[in-house]
Amino acid sequence: MARRRVPLPAKLICGLFSSERAVIEEGIMRLEGSFGEVDLRGGYYRFTHTDHYAEEMGGELWKCFVSFERLIEQERIVEIKNFTNRLELELRPMGFPYSRAINIDPGYITGAKLVLATMKDFVHRLYLGDGVYGEVTLSYIHGDFRVQPWTYPDYREEENLSFFRQVRFRYLEQFRGGGKGGMKKR
Repeated sequence: MARRRVPLPAKLICGLFSSERAVIEEGIMRLEGSFGEVDLRGGYYRFTHTDHYAEEMGGELWKCFVSFERLIEQERIVEIKNFTNRLELELRPMGFPYSRAINIDPGYITGAKLVLATMKDFVHRLYLGDGVYGEVTLSYIHGDFRVQPWTYPDYREEENLSFFRQVRFRYLEQFRGGGKGGMKKR
């Protein structure tokens, strides 16, 4: 019989996109208030991979990724996803011309994978609890991240893969004791 093992801590990441960079910046500040300091940040890029969000968010969207210094327990991703859903509602400015001002996609990186949290079920997603599903978006195999058939197009782009590699490297440094930001007790 296999023994029960406690999952290793993980590095929280978030992808944020909006038609207004100021809304993204406010979102990052609010996330830092709840999850601690951002330690790595990717550059802004135009999110043009789908028109799925055009009606509710506008057509010209900006996106960036951030990671947080403090490591998390993997099971907290359920709580974090529900928090980011509430935060999305709070960040809609008065008079904003669309029904949704920002999308915040939390996930985490370990030595083996990048996991995203979502409220949408699909064949490759596992139910985690409290309305939240998880998917392995990228797997780290043979020295690099590998995409899955369902990996979103922007997660496949080299600029973002490079960012995720940096986050993974930072995570391994922290986990092995070479940096600050280890687990904080709840």
